[in-house]
This record gives sequence, structure tokens and C-alpha cells, in this order.
Amino acid sequence: MSFSLDRLQYFASVVECGSFTEAAQSLGVAKNVVSHQVAALEKELSATLLLRTTRNVTPTKEGAQFYQKISDLLREAAQAAADLNQNYLAPTGVLRITAPVHFGTKVVVPSIKDYLQRYPHMKVDLSLADHISDLITDNFDLSIRVGWPKDSSNIMRKIADVRRFPVATPALSQPLDHPHALTKLPAISFALSEKRIEHTFSRADETATVALTPVLRTDTTEAMQAAVLNGIGVAIMSDFQVADDLKAGRLQRLLPDWSLANSGIYAQYPPSKYRVAKSVCFVDTMRDYYKRTFNTDPILS
Repeated sequence: MSFSLDRLQYFASVVECGSFTEAAQSLGVAKNVVSHQVAALEKELSATLLLRTTRNVTPTKEGAQFYQKISDLLREAAQAAADLNQNYLAPTGVLRITAPVHFGTKVVVPSIKDYLQRYPHMKVDLSLADHISDLITDNFDLSIRVGWPKDSSNIMRKIADVRRFPVATPALSQPLDHPHALTKLPAISFALSEKRIEHTFSRADETATVALTPVLRTDTTEAMQAAVLNGIGVAIMSDFQVADDLKAGRLQRLLPDWSLANSGIYAQYPPSKYRVAKSVCFVDTMRDYYKRTFNTDPILS
């Protein structure tokens, strides 16, 4: 079977617009061109993709399934072309960023310093808040989030992996030969709703899931870090949070032979066909800063 990839966009536009007329207007072509291209695609595929009535156009079951499979492909192709185009455009104007408070202070702010050195004509507005802002309503160009991605209508791009490991003060630290030994130590968690927190460690082909019952639960990473530094208990923390404390000897890493699944740093862009150069260039700058500062640090390996 063979078919023209050019016809996929015509079909997708009809599904998204709900009519041949609106699809033609969206694509900037005549209605009969859209109709001809979709008909040709159906002939090439030997399948009916659309049900046509005098009032509307709806995809068949097969058409809906086909659309779901090609829509991501079309968006990725458009994004790849947009990214390529952005390489030839310089950032301009004001870049508006939102990020979590602790991560914003530790990573985003020094990344902004690098960014402004690269692009001295730029200006940046930075809003730090642990709640997730609406990019469109609050008029942000870029949202930086840490953790695991959630379903979103925004465009998301991974910037870096974040390593996590258990840490404690030297006074509280003790040699541990297995993750289950963590249950003997008081724990601190970054969650008010969970009474028991499970963490899965791995080493070679071995895994161990440990359920910690925290003596302190908090909803800010700053309080969590302060609690660990005050010797209240052990905590699972991210590399950027504790790098300075590990270097200074204020904290020690436990179970260095074991690892936890990485979380990630993600950039979210408003839903759009294109990413503007000022956002793309900042994400590249922050990736460089994070890699240089944390991913190559031997104390975090």
C-alpha cells in the first residue's frame, strides 16, 4: 500500500474543522482541492474515512482511529520545522517565565544570568509560585516544572533528568546495607496527604520497595530541606536541592550504591503551531546550565 503524505494534512484539517469549507479556509485553498485530496486518500487506503452529510462531516470509526495515529505525527513534523526555523531567529522582547519557588531560586535565576549574557537586549519577567499557572490566562511564555509530566494541552519539552537520593545530616547518618534499613530512621516527606510514602530502589538486577512513615510532612521543598539540615530525619531529595549541602558536608548521601528513578525538568509552552525563539533559547540555556552544574558533578554521581 502507498499513499501521499501530503494528503494527511487535508484529512486532518477536515476532522479538526468539522467541514470541508472551514478546512479549506484554514489551509488557504479551494474547497474542491480539499475534497479531491481526501477522496484520493480514501482511494489509496481503500477505506472510508469520513461520513458526509448535507449538514456536517464526521469521521468513521476507522477514520477516527487513523486521525488519532497521524495527528501526533503531523504536530511533530510541524514542530520540527518550527524548531529548525527558530535556529535562524534571534529572541526579542520580554520573556515571561513561571517556575516553582525553590527550583526557580536554585536553577532558573542563574540560568537567567547566562541567558541575559548571551542575549543582552532581552528582558525577563520571572514569577515564582508552587501552584501551576495557566499559561494563556496568565500570559506566560514558558512554564518550568519539576517532577513527572501530567496530561496537559500545553506543548512539553524535557530539559534534563533530575537524580534523587536519600540524604541526612552526618549526626543522623549511619552505614546502611539495604534500602529497608531506612525504615529504622525518622523520615521527612514532601506530601501532606500521604501517611506512608513508597520508594523503589534499584541496584543491578535487584529492586527494593520501601514504605517510609514520615515524622514530618511538609508542602514546601524549602521546609523539607531545613528539616533535614536540622537533623529531624532522612529525606529523598533532588540533586539541585542538596548539591551545595553535600559539598559542604552538611548532609551525607545514604545508600550510594542504590538508585531511584529520575524525575525530570520540563518546559511547557502554550499550545501553538510555533515556539518563539526567546523561549527556545532560554530552554537551551537552562539545559546547558543544569548539565554543567549538576549532571557532571562527581559528588552527585
